[in-house]
Amino acid sequence: MKIFPLSLSSLCVACAFVAVLFLAMSQKPAAATATFEYKIGVDLDDGDIKKLASEGWEYVGYLGTSPRGASTDETHWKRPAK
Repeated sequence: MKIFPLSLSSLCVACAFVAVLFLAMSQKPAAATATFEYKIGVDLDDGDIKKLASEGWEYVGYLGTSPRGASTDETHWKRPAK
C-alpha cells in the first residue's frame, strides 16, 4: 500500500477549495423577479388615463406615432402581473 505524501501547499489549496464550496452552498437562492403585464395605449384622453391609473397601470413611456396614422400616438403601460 502506497502512502501519498501531503505537502503544505496542497493542504492549503484543499482547505481554500472547501471554504469556497461551503461559502457557495450557504448563499440564498436569488429572489424571484417581478413579472409585469404590458399594454399599449392608443390615443388616450384624460378619462382613459385615469381609468388605467385606477386599475394599477403605470406609465412607462411614449412609443411614438402609430403605424395606423401620423396623428395617432401610442404610449406604453405596465403593472405587476396578477
